[in-house]
This record gives sequence, C-alpha cells and structure tokens, in this order.
Amino acid sequence: MPPARVGELVETGVCVVDDALSAAEVLAARQELERVHAAGGLSTIALQEQSNVRNDLVGWLETSALAATPALAPVVALLRGIPAEVQRHAGWRLAVPHRGQAALYDGTPGSPSLYHKHVDCSDPQSNPRRLTAILYLN
Repeated sequence: MPPARVGELVETGVCVVDDALSAAEVLAARQELERVHAAGGLSTIALQEQSNVRNDLVGWLETSALAATPALAPVVALLRGIPAEVQRHAGWRLAVPHRGQAALYDGTPGSPSLYHKHVDCSDPQSNPRRLTAILYLN
C-alpha cells in the first residue's frame, strides 16, 4: 500500500485502492472461493439473515491454507501485507489474525444480497480490531 494511501487512511479513517490485483487474479480468486463454497466452506449466518443484517455466504478460513492455493495466494499476500504497510508508514502496532473472512454475494435480481453498514469494533476493550481490509472480487 503506497505511503500516500496510508496517510489517507490515518487522516480520514478509510481509503480505497483500485486495481490492487489484475482482472485475471480477481477472476481466479473468485472462482476458487466458489469452489470453497461448493465444498461446504461458506454458508449463511442464520441469525444475521433473520435479523436482516446480511444474507451472503460467509466462512472464516485459515490464511495459511488459502495462501497455499495459487488462485488465492495473491489475495492473502495483499490483505496480510496491508497491516505491515500501515505499521511501517503510520506507526500503528497491528496484529494480523490467522483466519480471514470470505464472503460471496449472489446479487442477482431474484436474490439480491444485503449487507448493512456496521463497525467491526464498537468496544476496543473487548475487541482489539483497529483495521479492516476488504478486497472485492468483482
């Protein structure tokens, strides 16, 4: 992540980096996540679906296993590298979890996906998460 983007993140609390992966890498990663789902690795979260929070397919996956998959290795490297760049350029002390969340959204007109805006950490005492990195594979 370029230093200017880290500065943007620190200043505004958010930054967007377009075209972080090639179109071919995005397509391969998306197809691999669809295979993970077909193998039972992703599912809806019933309580969140019933409460109208989100209705996507979700799974918490070990990043070491994902990194060993050629199609997902660039995704894992990118997402795990962001905290290191933020730490290097902004001085934030960040830990990187060993699992990452993957989600698939249907998005077709007959089955539109929903995901309501939220924060990942409303109480820093009980949840030390300071940074969330998201990569959209569309």
